[in-house]
Amino acid sequence: MDIVVFVTHDVTPEYWLDFAYTSSYEPASPNEEVDPPYILVHSLTQDDLSCTPKIDSVVPTQLGSATWEQLKSAYISFCDSGAASLDGNTFLILDQQSIQDRSVIIMNKGPLEETPEGDKDPFTTLDIDYEVLAKMNAWWKYRVPFEDAWAILCGFMGFCTPEFSVQYFIEVVEKEPLPEPKPEPESEEILSQDSTSEELSD
Repeated sequence: MDIVVFVTHDVTPEYWLDFAYTSSYEPASPNEEVDPPYILVHSLTQDDLSCTPKIDSVVPTQLGSATWEQLKSAYISFCDSGAASLDGNTFLILDQQSIQDRSVIIMNKGPLEETPEGDKDPFTTLDIDYEVLAKMNAWWKYRVPFEDAWAILCGFMGFCTPEFSVQYFIEVVEKEPLPEPKPEPESEEILSQDSTSEELSD
């Protein structure tokens, strides 16, 4: 899976190299080369969505004043374009604070648990009420050190347990209802389809 990284500041080759490789997986053997899955995105209308293992010069950003809604809409557009292998649920942001403390924002869309105490990170407990969670989705915001980013992403992708993310949770940025499930076909419609199939087979 490829991962979009929106950059809201100009990026130097040294900075991107540090992020891309520190935030990637550990090679299985000393001879294996790491292939970072990150796509550097500096424009809301960027056409090139190939992975960016390195850059040769400073990349100026057009996202310095981009809003959350603009970034989310651009990500959805990238997913719909099919130009990259994106999961539709996770993207990253490198902002000004990222320069100072080598952290990256991870935005992850997942189930929302609403309680009288307020919103909770869905991974704070394994005792989850899935009937509640099934009603809403939310965009969860985390700020993660480069060194821990890959472990957090693996948890979101289902490759390991995701509780590690709890310590880095910041806030719920946006809530959205789940799409309505497609209605099951009526029994008469199913019978009609079966009859048609039998007629064609005769």
